[in-house]
Order: sequence, then C-alpha cells, then structure tokens
Amino acid sequence: MFFIERLFRIFWFASVMSYSAIKVFVCSFFLKDKNSFFFKEMSKWASGILRATGTEVVVRGAENIAPNETYIYVANHTNYIDIPILVKAIPDKIHFMYRASLQKVPMLGLALKTSPFIPIVRENNKNALDGINKAVTSLNNSGSVILFPEGTRSKTGELAPFKRGAFLIASKSNKKIIPVSIVGVEKICPPDKNLHFNKGQVIVTINKPIESLSEERNELSQQINSLHAFISEQIHTVQVK
Repeated sequence: MFFIERLFRIFWFASVMSYSAIKVFVCSFFLKDKNSFFFKEMSKWASGILRATGTEVVVRGAENIAPNETYIYVANHTNYIDIPILVKAIPDKIHFMYRASLQKVPMLGLALKTSPFIPIVRENNKNALDGINKAVTSLNNSGSVILFPEGTRSKTGELAPFKRGAFLIASKSNKKIIPVSIVGVEKICPPDKNLHFNKGQVIVTINKPIESLSEERNELSQQINSLHAFISEQIHTVQVK
C-alpha cells in the first residue's frame, strides 16, 4: 500500500509541475500583465505541490510582514521543496534567484524563462553582478527578494556558512531583512532520496525585520555572522511534530 501511495504522489507531483509550467509558458504570450498572472499561478502551483507531497506548512510570525513594504528574506535551504513552502508561507510577491542552468530542466525551464525570477550564472562574475542589480530593481519596483545565502542546498540539515556575495543586495538596496527558518523538510524529502516523499509537517518562522546591512566590510561580516547564528539556533530549537 505504501508503494502504491508513493507512486501516486510522484505522479501527482509530476503532473502539477508539468501542467503549471505549460500553462504559464503558453499564457505569457497573450497577457499584458504577466507578473500578476505569474504570482497567482505560482500560489496555485505551490499549493498543488504541497498537497502532492503531503506537506503541512505551519507558519509563525506572518504578522511581522507589513503589507505595503518590500523586504529581503534570508532563509536556510535543504531541498527544492523549500520554494513552494516559502511561496505558501510568505504573504508577499517574492522573487527568487536561481541557477541559470535550471532553465534546461524540462517543463521547469519553460516556467522560469517566462517568470520574473532572476537567473544567475555563478561562474560569471559580470552575470552575477547583473543579477544583483536586477534584484535591487525588483525590490524597488515590484516586490521582495528571497535569498538562500548558503549558496546551495544543505545535505545534512545543518546551516552551511553564508556566502558574502548574497548580501550585496541588502547593502545596495538598504531594505530591511527578514530572517526565515524552515524546519522539518529533511524528514519529508530525505536529501539522499530523489522523489521520495513522506507526509509530514514543516514549520516556517518569519522573524521580525532587522535594519539594512552595513557597507563597511568588517561590520558587514559581523552582521552576517550574527544572522547565521540566529537562524542556526532557531533550526535547532523549533520542534516539529
């Protein structure tokens, strides 16, 4: 019975991904306000993925987000499912930064190419800087930005060191930063098993905003270390069912 349920969840997951990607790609040719349509569809997509994987999202601290303000959200990252979890948890138009190579992934690449999200080529410093500038523009014009400052997914659940480059957006934009912790993902989607979903609960904690980061190198390093310690402590203290 468990095997049949697992196959069903994988099929459901793939169907949601495919349908949403094709719908966004096709409709983008006919709509004037593509961004509004995309964010509405992204919310539906996130709900579908979470239902398919049996993920219950519990949100704490949503009241810390002011309705008409844009932020930089800084979150830990353990699995691709973090993205629909954050879309569901954060009541804001959030722009993700993603590896440009993901545009080559079938179906997903179609949606990313038509999205307002920001592609980054890590090996190309100029492209990375262009991505940072686009993120700053998004903050000023159309919504918030979310960063995974570890630079990649954690395979152990432990918070990896933060990469300094991710915080250039914060220092350039002077926007407030909201630390976010995601706890429980590794039990639902084990890092060593692809497309293996276990029903379970994830707790997303949206903390109070902190002031923008300093542009002075030493002070910025101290602020980044403090932010890392804060999120790391929360990951280890929040209890999931």
